[in-house]
Amino acid sequence: MAKLTPQEKKGLSYEKDRRNRFGQHAKAARKLIPLRKAKARRVSRHTASRIAAVALTDKDGSAVEKAEGRASAANRARWAKDPDSTLAEAIGGKREWRVLRSGRKKGAGTSVEKLASDPEGILQKGKTQHRPPPGAPNQPLAK
Repeated sequence: MAKLTPQEKKGLSYEKDRRNRFGQHAKAARKLIPLRKAKARRVSRHTASRIAAVALTDKDGSAVEKAEGRASAANRARWAKDPDSTLAEAIGGKREWRVLRSGRKKGAGTSVEKLASDPEGILQKGKTQHRPPPGAPNQPLAK
C-alpha cells in the first residue's frame, strides 16, 4: 500500500471517524448501550414467560403451538444503536450552527444578512472573510 499524504489521511479521517451527536454525554454510551440492550432482552424474556404460562394453564394442545409462534415473534424485537455520524457531518453541523449563532449580539448583523452578503460561501466553509464584500470599492492597503 502506498504511503498516504497528510491531506489524504485527513480526508480518510473525516470519512471513517465517527462522533456521537445524540445530545448525550460522550461517555454515557458506555453504560446506556448495554442497559438498553438488557432492557430489550428483559422485555422479550418476560413476554415469553407470560406466553408460556398461558400455554401451560391451557389443557388443549393448540394453545402451545400458538404460544410458540408468539414467543418467536417476541424474541425478534431487539434494540440496536443508531450509527454515529461521520466526523465530516459533525464538523459541518458545528459550522452551520456557528453561522446561525453569529450576529446575536447587539450591533451585529443577523446571520441571514451575512449569508446573503456571502455569495461564494466563504462563511459557510468556516473561513474568515479577508476581502471586501461584493460591490465595495477596492481600496489599497495603507503602508
